[in-house]
Amino acid sequence: MPSGRKVGSMKLESKYAKTCFKNLLSPINFVLIFFLVFLLSSFVSPALNSIARFLLSFFALGFSITIMAKRKSCELDLFELIMESVFISILASVGITLVLASLQLNNIQNYYFVQLACIILFSSLIIAKVNPRFKIKYEKAELTLYVFLFLVFISVGVNLDKFYTPDEYFYLRNSLDFIKYNYLTPITYIPLRSFSDILVGRFLWQTTLATFIETTSGLLPYYAINLPFFIILLSAVPTLLKLLFGDNTRMSLLLWLIIASNPLIFILSHFVLVDFALASLGLLSVYWFIKSFKSESNVGVSSLVKCFAILVISMLYKFNLILPIALWITFVFLFLRYKFYRLSRWHKSLFLIVTIPVVAYELFLDVPALFTYYVLHDLQLNFLFARYVFISPLGTLISFLFKTPWTFKTWFDIPNYDKLFFFFNILSPELMTPIISSFAILSFLVLRKNYKAMTLAFVSLIALLISFIGFLSTSNFYDIQRDALTVILLLQIVGLSSFYASLSGKNHFIYASIVLMLLFTYLEYIVLANKNVTFYLWGTKLENRFDRLLLMDVLITIPISLAMMNGTKLLLQLKVKSGFIKVKVRLHTLMLVLLFSLLLANSVELTFYGLRNNTYFLDHGMNDLASQANDLEGGTLLISNAYALPLYTSPDKMFISPPLSFDEFNSFLKAGIKSRVIVSNDEIATWISYIMGSNEYLKALPPIITSEEKMLKAPLPSFDGSKNILFHLSFINSSQIYTPLHNELDVTIVGSPIWEGINQTRVMRFDGVDDYVTVSGGPLLSPLQKLTVEVWFRTEKPQNGKFLVVGGYANGTYAWGVYLSTNSTAMSFNIKGQKIYNPIIRGDFKDGFWHHFVGVFNGKSVTIYFEGKPVRSIMLEETVIIKPSDNFKIYIGSWSGRGAFDGYIGFVNVYADVLEPSDVIEQYIKARGEDTGILAKVISATRNYVTLDVYGKGIHISPTADITVERVGITPVKVGDNFNHTSLTIDFYAKNSFNGTLILNTYYFSTFRRLEVKEGYSHIEYIFPNTIDSKPVGLAFGRKTEILMLSERGELLAKIVTASSILQGLELSYILLPVILLLIFYVYISCKESKFAS
Repeated sequence: MPSGRKVGSMKLESKYAKTCFKNLLSPINFVLIFFLVFLLSSFVSPALNSIARFLLSFFALGFSITIMAKRKSCELDLFELIMESVFISILASVGITLVLASLQLNNIQNYYFVQLACIILFSSLIIAKVNPRFKIKYEKAELTLYVFLFLVFISVGVNLDKFYTPDEYFYLRNSLDFIKYNYLTPITYIPLRSFSDILVGRFLWQTTLATFIETTSGLLPYYAINLPFFIILLSAVPTLLKLLFGDNTRMSLLLWLIIASNPLIFILSHFVLVDFALASLGLLSVYWFIKSFKSESNVGVSSLVKCFAILVISMLYKFNLILPIALWITFVFLFLRYKFYRLSRWHKSLFLIVTIPVVAYELFLDVPALFTYYVLHDLQLNFLFARYVFISPLGTLISFLFKTPWTFKTWFDIPNYDKLFFFFNILSPELMTPIISSFAILSFLVLRKNYKAMTLAFVSLIALLISFIGFLSTSNFYDIQRDALTVILLLQIVGLSSFYASLSGKNHFIYASIVLMLLFTYLEYIVLANKNVTFYLWGTKLENRFDRLLLMDVLITIPISLAMMNGTKLLLQLKVKSGFIKVKVRLHTLMLVLLFSLLLANSVELTFYGLRNNTYFLDHGMNDLASQANDLEGGTLLISNAYALPLYTSPDKMFISPPLSFDEFNSFLKAGIKSRVIVSNDEIATWISYIMGSNEYLKALPPIITSEEKMLKAPLPSFDGSKNILFHLSFINSSQIYTPLHNELDVTIVGSPIWEGINQTRVMRFDGVDDYVTVSGGPLLSPLQKLTVEVWFRTEKPQNGKFLVVGGYANGTYAWGVYLSTNSTAMSFNIKGQKIYNPIIRGDFKDGFWHHFVGVFNGKSVTIYFEGKPVRSIMLEETVIIKPSDNFKIYIGSWSGRGAFDGYIGFVNVYADVLEPSDVIEQYIKARGEDTGILAKVISATRNYVTLDVYGKGIHISPTADITVERVGITPVKVGDNFNHTSLTIDFYAKNSFNGTLILNTYYFSTFRRLEVKEGYSHIEYIFPNTIDSKPVGLAFGRKTEILMLSERGELLAKIVTASSILQGLELSYILLPVILLLIFYVYISCKESKFAS
C-alpha cells in the first residue's frame, strides 16, 4: 500500500477513534457509563450496593428507555426527562417483579439479574447505536435549587426514627409475604365485591413496596420508597410553573421554593403510605393535562394520553377519585366548549374513549341501581345492578342531601362550624396562612386571561369542591391532609400564581384577598372555639394556633400593602472609588422578598415542629421489645400487642396477634404451646389491640398465670435479703418476728387476733374492731429518701378508710401508708410532703382471694405494684424526705389504733430501699410458690413493657405430611337481608387421627380452636359477624388470615394463608397486564409525540 494511503487511513482511523471517544463522553453516554461503573464498584459495601441498585431500579432503567424513545428529539427539558425516567422506571421495575412472581421465580437474586441484564442491554444499544445528540434544557439556578431540596429531603430522612402506622404495617407485611411466597392479598375487604379488589385492594402499591425491598435488600428504610415520588413531585412543580410564567425564572423559583417547603411534603413523604405517591403522580398528570391545552384553538393529544395513563396508574395505587373526576369534568367541558373533538380523528377518538365508559357506567349501572331501590323498591331487580356498582358518586350525593339507609349525616344535619372545619382542613391545613387560600379561591378570576393558568385554576377549584363534599359526607377529618394532599398542593400553586398576577396592577384583587383572608381568620376562630380543638399537621398537635395565625396575618398584610405601591421607589447610594452610583430598587420587590421570607420561615418552622412532635417519628420502645423477641430460640411462638414488632425482628420469628379476651387467651395457654408474650404499655404502639379491646386484659395479666385463676392458698413468707430491709413481719404459721435489727425494734400485738386454719395453713385474723400490731424503735426514726412497703392481704368485707400498714403517730397524723377505701374497691400508697401524694388503683379487693401490694417511694416519685406488676406511678411536685420524730410507730391493721382492718394480713416487709420491677416480680413468684400448675409467668417488667414466658412444647415442622389442605376459602354470608357475616372454610385430608390446636391469626387478633381430627377428609367451617361492637371481626378474616394447625406434640402440620381474594401465579396478570400495557403505550406515545401533536 502506498504511503499516502497509509497516512490517509491512519488519519481516518484516528478521526474515527476521536469521534468514538467523543461520543462516549457525550452527556447521556457518560451518565450511563458512570452508572454502570458505579454499580460494579458498589459491591465493596452492602449499603453502597443497595443505593446503586435503588438508582438502577428507580431511575437508570427508565432513563435508558426514555432516551431510546426520545432519540429523535432535538431538545428535552431536564425536569421533564427526570419525571418520565422515574415514572417509567417504576412501571418497568414493578412489571419485572410481577412477571417473576407470576412464574413463581420472584426473589431478590432473580430480580436483580433481570434488571442488570436490561440496563446493560439498553445502555449498550444507546452507546453503540443510538448515540443521542439532543440538547437538555435547564437553568443553573433551577438545577441548584433542585439539588438543594433533594439533599434536604435525604438529610431529613437519614435523621428520622420511624414507627409504622397500622396501614403501613399492613402494606409492609403483605409486601414481605409477596416477596417470600409470591402472592398478594387485598388491603381492604368488601364482601360481595371481589371483582373490585383489583381497584380497592391496592395490589400495585404492595408490589411497588416489594420491588423497593427487593431492590435494596431491605437495607434502606422502608419510607425511602417515596424518594422516587419525591423526585417526581420536585420536578412536576417547576415544569407546571413554567407553563404559567414562561421565562420568568425568578418568580418560578420563589414559588417553587415555597410550595416545595410545604410541611406536609416532608412529613407525609416519610410514611409508607400510598398518598404521597398519589400526590406526586397527580401533579405529574396535571402537568401533562395543562401542557396539552396549548391555546383556545389547539390541544395536544399525546400529552392528554399521558395524563390519563398516569391517572389509571394512580387509581390502581389507590382508588381516589378526587383528581380524576376534576380532570374529567374539565376535559369534557373544554372539549365541548371549544369543540376540540373536531380537530382530528385522534381528538375525536380520545374524547369518546374518555367519556363513553363513564357515561355508560352511570346510565346503565349507577342510575338503574338507584332508581330500582329508591323509586321501584325492588330489591331483587336492584341487586342485578347494585352488585356491579363499586362506587356511586350520584348515590353519595343523594345520601348526603337526603335521608337514606346509608346516610350518616345529611348536609342539613351538619353544624356550620363542622362544615368550616372540613373546608379549612383542605384549604389551609398546615398553617400556611389564609392569604394563599384566599388567592386560591379568587384564582379563577385573577388568571382568566392566561388560558393555561385558568385551566389549572378550574381543575383545582373543582377538586376542592369534590374533596370538600366527599370528606364532609364521611365525617372523617383525620385523614384529610394525606388524602387531599394533591388538592392542597394545587391550591397553593394557583394561589401563589394568582397572587403574583395580582401585583401587575390588579390591586382590587389584592384588596379582596386581604378581606377574604381576615374573614377566614375570623371563621377559623369560631371553628376552634366551637370544636375546642386545634388544627394539626398530620399526626401532631399544634397549640395556640389562632395566636400564630393572627400574628402571621398581621405580618403578611403589612408587606402586601406596601408592595401594592408600585410607583414608590427606594433610592440607595453605594460609595465606590469612581464616585457615587445610584441604584433604584422598587419597594414592592423588597416587600415581596420579605413576604416570601415570612412564608418560607413559617414552613420551615412548622416542618421542624411536625418532625419533632409527630407521634410516628418516635421509637415507642420498639427497640427494647425487639431485644426481648430476638433472643428467643427456635420453635417459640411470639404474641404481642405491639403490632409492628415483626418489622423490627428477624424474619424467621413466628408472630400472632393477641386474642380478643382473657378466656380465649387462657385456653391458648392451656394448649401447652411454648410462647413468649410481650405486652407493650404504649398506646400508639398497641393501637390495633387498643381499638379491639385486647389491651384491657393484657395489661392486667398477673405475673404468674396458673391453672388456678385466683390465689386461695396463703402466700409463702419471704423477703429480699439483698435490700436494706427494716423488718419482715409474718402472720402465717409463725409467732416469730424476723428483723435484722434484732432487739432494737419493739413489736406489740394489741387486741386479741386469733390464728385460723385456712387450707392447712395457720393465718392471723384481724377482727376489724381492736386488733392491730405496732412496730417501734430507734432504727425507724432515721430520715428516708427511699422506702418500699410490701404487704399480702385478704378480705371479704367492704371497708372504707382503713390503713393496712401506716407509719405515723398516735394522734392520727402519718408520713406514709397503704390505704384501702371505697368499699374495698380503691387502694393507694400515700406519701406526705407539703401535700399528700396518693396514686390510686381500683379493683375488687374484697373478693376473698390473696392480693400482693407494693408501694415504692424514691424521693421524686411514687409507684404502685399490684400482683407483681407496675400499675400506677406519679411524679412528685417536690423532693420529699420522710423525717420521723419521737413516738413514730408503724401500725399494721389500723390507722393509729383507730379504723381497724377486717381480714387477713399474710406478711409485711418494710425496706429503706427501692425495689426494682424485677425485684417485685421475684418476691411475688416466691410467695406464690412453685407447687401450683404454672402456665405462664413474667420474666421481665418495666414501665414500658411486660414479658411473659408460656410453658409448653416448642413448635417444629412435622417430618411427614400428615395433613394435606385441599381448599380454604372466605366468603360473605347472608344473615337476614344483608351479607353481614363472613364464613371461613377449611377442607383437608388427614392420614392419621390427631388432637391439636387450630390458630386463626389476623392482623387484628387471633383466635384458637380445639381440634379433634379423624383419619380421612374433614371439613371445618366457622362463621363470624363482620363487626362486633364496631370492631372488625369477620372483616379482619376477609382481609387476611394465617391458618396454623398444631398437634399436641407441637408439630406444625399446616401453615396456609387465605383472604377474600388472593392473587397468585397467573392471577397476578390482573395487575401485570395493565402495568405492562400502560408502560408500552406510554413509551410508544413518547416515541410518536411529534406525530400526534397538532
